[in-house]
Amino acid sequence: MNSMKCKVLKESVDKLLDKIRQHTYLKNILSAIISVVFSYFLLLLGRPLIAEVFGVKENFYLEYYYNYDNGKKAGLESFSKPKNLYIINTQKYRSRKDIAKILGKVYNLNPSVIGLDIFFEDNTDIADSVNRLLVDTLHKVKDKTVLPCFYYTDRNGKVATEYPFFKNEKGLEDIIYASPVSQGFYEHYKFNDSDIINKNKDFGTLYRFSYEVARRSGVAIRDTTEAFYVNYSRKDFVGTIINDTASIDFRNIKKNSIILIGDISDIKDMERMPFRFGNKDEISGVEDHAYSIISLINDEVYAMDSPSKLNAFHDLHFTGSFLIALCLSFLCSNRLRKYEERKTSTFLSKSQKALVVTLLPIQIIFFEIIVIAICFLTTRFFFVIPDLFVSIISIVLVKTSNEITDII
Repeated sequence: MNSMKCKVLKESVDKLLDKIRQHTYLKNILSAIISVVFSYFLLLLGRPLIAEVFGVKENFYLEYYYNYDNGKKAGLESFSKPKNLYIINTQKYRSRKDIAKILGKVYNLNPSVIGLDIFFEDNTDIADSVNRLLVDTLHKVKDKTVLPCFYYTDRNGKVATEYPFFKNEKGLEDIIYASPVSQGFYEHYKFNDSDIINKNKDFGTLYRFSYEVARRSGVAIRDTTEAFYVNYSRKDFVGTIINDTASIDFRNIKKNSIILIGDISDIKDMERMPFRFGNKDEISGVEDHAYSIISLINDEVYAMDSPSKLNAFHDLHFTGSFLIALCLSFLCSNRLRKYEERKTSTFLSKSQKALVVTLLPIQIIFFEIIVIAICFLTTRFFFVIPDLFVSIISIVLVKTSNEITDII
């Protein structure tokens, strides 16, 4: 009985293979499936390794996306305005006395949270009276303020944490500190500094500065298990540049807002971006925090007037990325088979066949460009990021998959 079933199964498989041999489009479907499956298998070896082999970063097409969205031709009117999030620019005032005054006035606005992106190191040249003024102000505002710490490598080669000079001040021991590590532009948002912790088990995990500020704002934010990408489409944050600490005007700032305080022109805190950022190509630390906070927030109070510019990006579901790769691989397989037919055609001269062979790599490049264009449009209109590597690797493997299909 079992042998009869095996015989029937074998006959069914043989019939299917006969149909595939007779119909080119069935061959192309099988070839596409093989190339996509192989691409997923290769990705199991590690995406960083694949990125190194292909010489590209994962999601590198976002460079073209942001260059288009943030380019020089994009005027301020095209930049979305996040609601209830403000940046206080302290580029003209950096003394602890001035910062204490600014911080006190900001606190009186009754914000939901204050992100003070300034590190106060121990400095014996600063008068005790000035330090005391700052410490007294921090006692007043500590219930709503998040401060950064500082990472450095000690003489033993281990990563260590340095805190502000008032870390052990009585009454300030429980002040909230957060990780200062910057966010990768093409990577999933990281809620904490677990990568650093993995290198040094001597201190506990710190959350990212942006996450601490967002979760203490009192509004709904994304769960730490949710993978997403920060949206770096240029935004027009309502900011305040303080020109005179004697007459600080905050009339444009609403109550219960998120307020970030920092210097947006400090060269030491700047990071060069791989794409255009309005009329510049660098971003300050405090602005970077603001972009992450906007992508973290999931609340109508901070409603977005332009979703494509302000909403966080998510990974396209596995099914979507699989189907994109499958369709592109099918089209590529079909195209390559036609080229193979022309290459072996008896009606073409040697020079014509040489031309066909020469144009073959150009066809592969053409399909790679199509992959980038599809990813671009998918992100633009649906706020999701397809698995770029799956499609690129699948297309590279199509020629081999065609040969395997022919052997089968």
